[in-house]
Amino acid sequence: MIKHLFKLMWNRKRKNFLMIIEIFISFIVLFIALSVLIFNIKNYIKPLGFSHENVWMITANWQDIEKVDVAETLKQIKQTINSYPEVEYHSLSRSYLFMPYTMSNSEFQYNNNKSVIEILMGGDDYAKVLEMKIEEGRWFDESDNAYNKTPVVINRKTEEDLFRGESALGKTFIEPHDEHPKEFIVIGIVDDFRNTGQFSKTKNIMFWRINLNEEIDKIEYIGDGMLNRILLKMRPGTGSDFEERMMKQLSGIAKGFNLKVQRAEDARRFANKSMFILPLILLIVSTFLILNVALGLFGVIWYNTNKRKSEIGLRRALGSPSNTIYKQILGESIVLSTFGLFFGILIAIQFPILNLIGFIDTGIYYSSMIVSVISIYIVTSLCALYPAKLASDVQPAIALHYE
Repeated sequence: MIKHLFKLMWNRKRKNFLMIIEIFISFIVLFIALSVLIFNIKNYIKPLGFSHENVWMITANWQDIEKVDVAETLKQIKQTINSYPEVEYHSLSRSYLFMPYTMSNSEFQYNNNKSVIEILMGGDDYAKVLEMKIEEGRWFDESDNAYNKTPVVINRKTEEDLFRGESALGKTFIEPHDEHPKEFIVIGIVDDFRNTGQFSKTKNIMFWRINLNEEIDKIEYIGDGMLNRILLKMRPGTGSDFEERMMKQLSGIAKGFNLKVQRAEDARRFANKSMFILPLILLIVSTFLILNVALGLFGVIWYNTNKRKSEIGLRRALGSPSNTIYKQILGESIVLSTFGLFFGILIAIQFPILNLIGFIDTGIYYSSMIVSVISIYIVTSLCALYPAKLASDVQPAIALHYE
């Protein structure tokens, strides 16, 4: 019977061409929407690798100020923050917390292995502020002043990509494209650090130390004043009255600086909303498209069933049971969907093969493909249920009536 249904629908391909195209387009849109949605959900349930609770972020921007003056001002700000009992820990930072579309990447090399790594910066108390768990080694401290090489902390993914199975702790690597390649030594390893938000994927991360006591020309942090931050771990219950008093005092110290304060929780919510806009739009579009196709398919099946009443009645008069009629109408709708899905799968399979959306893993593509196929089959089957029921209820006398 299956072979007969495929042959029957193939002979009607011109008649059903528009419906096949609609099913094809619905599948592609649903496939892309689900791929992005599953990607975001999968990331959301993973741990961030740090805590944002009771963390305040002071953005400190400066322009046209001498490096010596910037360093001195930052030291005064740190001394002032140290005097606040409301602040448990604080650290200078350039980590772009909860800023989904901001990053600073460079390529690094270990032996013959090369990896693109995102560079973040933090002070000696940075890990305490964000309650980061150090898996191996340690975080930065004053003992790093004695290193001739630049001490860094990396995440596990960087260890896997750059060191390829070797333990990274204590190993050195370089930045090959630098005119005078700088040597870096790994002093610590964290499991993960998804600084751009809960919907972001795990990526290669490397932390550099911010040390205001270095020679001025060596302090990367004061090179420019864009997106530099001071992170504060506040005691629970600290309110806006302290925020206003603190910012007024710090602004008096940092002449020429543009200081703004923001809760990390507020930044997290904003980042989540901005990251979820695309999958939400795709999901809404695919839902309306599938609903439109479902209504059209329901109408086509209903219309075709009514036109075939004489044929159905004659088959019933020749002894065909009602459940056979029911299965045929339902089978025709499924075969019709199969034609649209066949061409849709041919296109969808190119996404993992060609890696068309680079940040999505291959497994997510295949999961989305399976869910999309099942969804289309369910929708088309539901559209055919009632017309198939009407067809199966046609009495043999209908054939004589149409004759």
